[in-house]
Amino acid sequence: AWAMRHASERVAIEQYHVMRTIAPVAALTIGSKNYTSTVPASLGMSSELMRFIGLFIAEGHAAGKYSIISTADASIRSELEVGAQLFGKVLRKREGTYDYVVGGTIISTLLKTWVGRVAGEKHLPVFWPQLSDEHLGALLSGIFAGDGCVETNSATLSTVSRELASDVQLALTRFGVQARIRQKWVLYRGER
Repeated sequence: AWAMRHASERVAIEQYHVMRTIAPVAALTIGSKNYTSTVPASLGMSSELMRFIGLFIAEGHAAGKYSIISTADASIRSELEVGAQLFGKVLRKREGTYDYVVGGTIISTLLKTWVGRVAGEKHLPVFWPQLSDEHLGALLSGIFAGDGCVETNSATLSTVSRELASDVQLALTRFGVQARIRQKWVLYRGER
């Protein structure tokens, strides 16, 4: 059984589905099994959220109890702070690195589920076709801000994920952009 006695009450996901018929979803949070982390039960769709997810796709890694996004760019760091706040979190910088950490098993699990854990597993979230043009544009701009560059007559995106390359190619068609995918060999840690 469950009761809503105070702000930190925790329930199983099955009970949440019952609770949301009783209480406003905006007032609910979801917590981890060990009660160490919570996130809002409902995240409103926003360009800031999509930009955060795009930046995570480009520069992020989901570990078990936290997520890391690397950047040396102060303006992107500011956007990461806004994104972390959407989840009710504070962005922390790892000393001596360009790594920024968002703590919490739930946010790490959400990001891993939505877009992949590491570079080779990255993909667009399955809900991307339902995004408005504004929100899809914010998602793609986050990806290109991290892994893209502008060349003489084109914008390029580099990724080790074939699935992400294919997803982005398809998503760009919504904006009338005909992209192509080509394989490029580079040395990484002395190997091709």
